Amino acid sequence: MSKLEDSKIVKTAILNGNLRLIFYWGKVKRQVMGFKELQLVYAPTCINRNCSHYQIPKASQVTKCPGCGWTLKQRLNTQEIEKFEFKPPLETTIEVLLLRIEVNETLATAITNKVIEIKKAILKSYKDPDDIPHQLSPTFTYEPVHLALHSLCHLLTKTVPLLFLASHQDLSSYTEQRPANIGTSHRTIAYIFDSVHEGCGTTEALVNDWDSCVEKALLLATNCDCGDMGCPRCLTEIGCPESNDGLSKLLGLWLLEQITHS
Repeated sequence: MSKLEDSKIVKTAILNGNLRLIFYWGKVKRQVMGFKELQLVYAPTCINRNCSHYQIPKASQVTKCPGCGWTLKQRLNTQEIEKFEFKPPLETTIEVLLLRIEVNETLATAITNKVIEIKKAILKSYKDPDDIPHQLSPTFTYEPVHLALHSLCHLLTKTVPLLFLASHQDLSSYTEQRPANIGTSHRTIAYIFDSVHEGCGTTEALVNDWDSCVEKALLLATNCDCGDMGCPRCLTEIGCPESNDGLSKLLGLWLLEQITHS
């Protein structure tokens, strides 16, 4: 990767807890492992957003949700028919603008502590761990900084149509863990980048209007009627390289608040 300008330090409400933004020109390699064949099914479905069986189709004779006991409603949902794998995977490489986002150890510690707090709140709300909705389960399985940065990238991407003449699909993001910390930065880092070869300028626009993007992301997610779960309007992305795994709206919102209130 080729660094384009000096890094920018973004302070947060956490004392000495900072993010670092670095603008690069680099290569992104993508692999398509395969695809799934899906079908639309009209079946009894749980409509309780807080239920672990939410939007999972049931057999026609089932009338009550086995998870929460709510009466099931007839809804249209997708169901996997078959999964196809490419061997070898299809591979493409693009050269684009990239924004690298890092956090220092102080902020990483605060993120970890916040995840512990969120876990306690979830377990208090759902006495039986089996009843925890799948949207909240990544809090228990993903490394906290990975969870925070991945969620932050998605929340920021959703603001693109509100601020620029662009689509949120003009951007993509990816979160990775390095073998060890480098200097003062935590080993988990995230990238936001243009999704087309040679770029379309959307990543640069986000960098130049960072404060507005953060404010809009906080406003959009806070006012979304999905509550704590996250949905396609405020959090999940079509074409996410990580398949929308490892997301937490609660943690992403908290991080946005720390940046906004710095």
